Amino acid sequence: MTNPARRAAWVLASAIGAVSWATVARATGTEAPPDVAGVTLGMTLDQAKAAIAKVNPKYEFEPMKDKQGKVIGWQALVPSPRFTGLAAKRMAPDVFWALADTRAGTTWYVARKQLFGDDSASVDKAKMVKAFTDKFGPPSVGTERDAFFYWMYDRGGALSAGGKTLLAQPCDVNAGIPVHFRATCGTVVSANLEVGDWRKPNLIGGYTLSVANHAVRYDEAGQTPAEKAAALSARQSRNEAPKF
Repeated sequence: MTNPARRAAWVLASAIGAVSWATVARATGTEAPPDVAGVTLGMTLDQAKAAIAKVNPKYEFEPMKDKQGKVIGWQALVPSPRFTGLAAKRMAPDVFWALADTRAGTTWYVARKQLFGDDSASVDKAKMVKAFTDKFGPPSVGTERDAFFYWMYDRGGALSAGGKTLLAQPCDVNAGIPVHFRATCGTVVSANLEVGDWRKPNLIGGYTLSVANHAVRYDEAGQTPAEKAAALSARQSRNEAPKF
């Protein structure tokens, strides 16, 4: 195996993790939670930090805090060797995030961003898409022509099929850390592929993969899905006709 081929195989295994979620579910008869390189939803922040440290021992950890100064997550990164100081962190080629919800104190969002570097480290797009599909199944949103993919699971854990309009899907599409949630949504896996060189659109120069528990964030406001649906219906009813 050539060095570029070996590098590509390592990148795929590092990005997605060696164990398929679907394979685990078949073997155990239970639905295993989706993960990012082995870091799963529902971990405590200490567990998440330990799991992230195993992904890359070069990670430097920084706490993520809310407005009151409470630690609500971790950002782990490998500073770029091309820069110094803050620039080295901003241009980090490998960053991992884990955020916890305020009620249970367990992770509701985990994500990893990796930049591969030059062409020799890039990965063929078709192979990258196949690796994601082998792990999570056919995406709910996105095709091989796209750079964004979403796997949307309803509150019962069922993966929503593709080919629907976004409004017909159970979950909202978010860029970055999710801020929009629906009563029907359970978990969302998202993948964003970055082309390293626009002249070579089939070579992927990096990616961001995330898993987010939308249900826990939706419920964190204190209302059940039924209560929120009723409140939304009432608001829509009151606003049926605009008033001038």
